[in-house]
Amino acid sequence: MEQLSSAQEIATAGSQRVKPDASILFKRYFLLALLLCTWLPIAFFILLAPPEAATGGLAGIKTVFLFLGTAHVPATLFFYTDKEFFGIIKGHKLRYVYLPIFLTLTTGLLFAVLSNVAQAFLLLAYWSWQAFHYGRQNIGVYAFASIAQTGTAPHRAEKMAIDFGTILGILGTFKILGTAVAPTYLYSTFDHLYLFGSVTFAAVLIFSLAVYAKFYRDTTVFKTLFFFTSVTAAFSSFGVTARESESPLRITLVQSVPKGDKMEAIVRAATELGVAHVVPALTARTVVTLEPSRWRDRARRWQRVAKEAAKQCGRAVVPPVDIPRPLADVLALDEPADLRLCLWEGAIDERSGSLPVATLADSLPAALDAGSRIHLLVGPEGGLSREEVESARAHRWTIVGMGPRILRTETAGPAVIAVLQSRFGDLGARR
Repeated sequence: MEQLSSAQEIATAGSQRVKPDASILFKRYFLLALLLCTWLPIAFFILLAPPEAATGGLAGIKTVFLFLGTAHVPATLFFYTDKEFFGIIKGHKLRYVYLPIFLTLTTGLLFAVLSNVAQAFLLLAYWSWQAFHYGRQNIGVYAFASIAQTGTAPHRAEKMAIDFGTILGILGTFKILGTAVAPTYLYSTFDHLYLFGSVTFAAVLIFSLAVYAKFYRDTTVFKTLFFFTSVTAAFSSFGVTARESESPLRITLVQSVPKGDKMEAIVRAATELGVAHVVPALTARTVVTLEPSRWRDRARRWQRVAKEAAKQCGRAVVPPVDIPRPLADVLALDEPADLRLCLWEGAIDERSGSLPVATLADSLPAALDAGSRIHLLVGPEGGLSREEVESARAHRWTIVGMGPRILRTETAGPAVIAVLQSRFGDLGARR
């Protein structure tokens, strides 16, 4: 009887040891919810991806990293359900409440009054800080998971691996997001940073695997998932193929504002043909005259047209459309370019009726490298004045004619862009 009683006690004690404590179950459910909230947003974007994007090989690997590297900002909402965490926020309102509100309002006001170029640099600074903040947040989430699972904080090498991934994320962010707003002369810099990050990607991944192997005995399944999710989070920017549909040329169209809704047709065609930037210009023969606030409204409408056209033609980057400004101001910017073309019907020798002294074909080089910057200036109805043409020539623009026929302003720009893309770009290239 005593042996039977002892056996029953052992069985009872064993069943009690197997049954998890309620707090342990809650912790597991919390970590599982945190992990799912980290993964689900990227799963949503993958499901929305077009069928033709679902290819194997390298693209499939990128998709896996993109899945692991989701922006898990929604996951941090779980922290606000914790009373202690919420108490920290209440005790430091200046840092966690008032300062963020102040920064939001201040940068918003600055953005409203700054020029387009200044706005671009402000956005680049904001995205850099956002990527850095994202990396620090990854360390915080991983530290929480580590302490919850093992009772110890992450090792320094683990934090370094996440930090390295954060730096790479910043480099990739410039190209993925910056090309939609930044001046064209920064594109080559973005490409070099992106290439450096892509090459360094393998080294950081190997370092992360080595760190994981070193501290393998201290890990758990949950901790492993959180670690590699945090490390590869920043790598997601290298999984986004945002520029695969972008032309290797960086074409800026300086288009004199025409009458009616012709500008919308020009913006739409230019976007579909792969233009990187549209700069509406006000010239001596521009018929339309509006107040500055009305021009801003027009620019917003043209930007919506560009966005719709980019979506329709499968572009990942929407070319920015500036607020119209005087042609003299545009020429004075003198942005770097590998080729500047100013279309002018007056280039025809009226005495002989011969072809232009500088034809488009004669003005084009034998070849252009990928990433070359081309600026194209098109006049309004009635064309550019001789004074404007001379000013463009003084700013190193090549004055060219289109042949024996005079093209309408809404035809000339897209026609030349098509020629440039066909000869130096990707028009007609295989998908």
